[in-house]
Parts: sequence; structure tokens; C-alpha cells
Amino acid sequence: MTDQVPPERNGWRDESMSRKHREWGITCAAYDIDFLLLEVNGRVVVAVVEYKHERAQLQTPNCPQYQAIGSVATLALLPFFVVRYAHDHSWYKVRVMNEYARKWLPEIMVVMTEDEYKGLMYRLRSRQRPDAL
Repeated sequence: MTDQVPPERNGWRDESMSRKHREWGITCAAYDIDFLLLEVNGRVVVAVVEYKHERAQLQTPNCPQYQAIGSVATLALLPFFVVRYAHDHSWYKVRVMNEYARKWLPEIMVVMTEDEYKGLMYRLRSRQRPDAL
């Protein structure tokens, strides 16, 4: 563990808040989340998914950001997945991140086609897929 807060890497977020948080120090940490979606059925959250483009920096399952998101999802009794997707949406690498997600996918990592992933999204919502999709 380092005592220094890493600098802002990209510069395109609200940089003033990022700088201010870094001034407050390592004991007042916050995590940047790239593309976190709450998957919903109506207004009810059914899963937490952190989406990563195929060219995004690789993270390990035990990285601090995923641990923080996972703790919130688990406290809310929600499945948490990290999904890396192809630029053309031809594949989705779905990683199970907590025990609630494991109820939906028994394997830790599954590579799915778009059609298979869409099926998972409908199952999470307890909805039947329309044939037209």
C-alpha cells in the first residue's frame, strides 16, 4: 500500500473534484468507476454491472474499485458482474464478482455472444425475450 494518492490519469473527468479528493489524502480515498450500470426491471435494480471496453486497461478481480463496488452490491443482495465487451459487440466476457452473480452464472468467467448476453439480461429481469429481438 502506498501513502501517496496517484495523479489523475485522463484529465477529462471533473478534474477539480479529482484534485480536491487527492488533496484530502489516502485515508479519504474514493474510486473512479468507468461505466457502472444498474441493470433494472422497471425501477427495481436487478444487477450491478461494470462495463469495460475491450481496449480498457485490464483490472484484476481483487482491485480496490471492484472490491468497493462488490461490497455495495453484496450489501444490497444484488449480483455484481464485470463485463468486457468487443467494440463490435460480437462477444462479452462476463466475470462473476459475488455470490449473487454466481447464482446466475456458475462459472467465474464466461465468454458469450451478444445473443447469449442479451438472454442473461432478460433472465436477470425475469422476462421472456421477445422473438423480434
